Amino acid sequence: MKLQRWKIYFSLGLIGLSILLYFLHFLIFRNQYHIFVFMLGELAFTPLYILIVTLIIHELITRREKHVLLTKLNMVVGTFYSEVGTELLNYFVQFDPDSIEISRDLLRGIKWSEKGFARIRKELDDFEYCFDCKGENMLGVRDFLLDKRNFLLILSENPVLMELESFSELLWGIFHLTEELEKIAEVRDLVEGDFDHLNDDMKTTYILLVMEWLDYMSHLRKEHPYLFSLALRTNPFDPTLVK
Repeated sequence: MKLQRWKIYFSLGLIGLSILLYFLHFLIFRNQYHIFVFMLGELAFTPLYILIVTLIIHELITRREKHVLLTKLNMVVGTFYSEVGTELLNYFVQFDPDSIEISRDLLRGIKWSEKGFARIRKELDDFEYCFDCKGENMLGVRDFLLDKRNFLLILSENPVLMELESFSELLWGIFHLTEELEKIAEVRDLVEGDFDHLNDDMKTTYILLVMEWLDYMSHLRKEHPYLFSLALRTNPFDPTLVK
């Protein structure tokens, strides 16, 4: 409410200042014709001024701001994959018996174009993911996520993440999965339903992780070719790499 009042007072002040200056002009030159000629000329230029400022300059500024914001976002995403994401994918890929199907597309990454990324993303979006994590493997994921919890909490406090809904959803999924796994004391205490529930949570996180990883690879390819090449050499989907 105070902000709205400030805008009203500011607008009235500008209008009053304009009237005062026109009145001062009349007192000095005593020529109302001259005043109206210039006023009409300025009003005639107003549409062009609006076009230049609001459509052209504003668009250029908006694009620049979006580019800066996207750069910051991808810095955060890159930090995430360096600290957590790639290692977590390494875990999850071992639990996905069909990950070799994903690898066949992803390992062609060096030849990817922008259209190639879009095609592969659509294929992965439609892919029927399979997931099966049992026994001690589940405890390994739990210990890893608990060890990275503080890092993830700090990362989630970054305000720029509010602009990246899909990545925020991924972090939320990881936090939820961590809470679920934290409750596990011993694997032998779990029943079949517990395993099914945890596997569903892991599968959901896995899918989000894969899609975000693909978007991040697309960014690296366009903006940082060397980092893109390095990321491919540590590709978690490459079965020839030592996990």
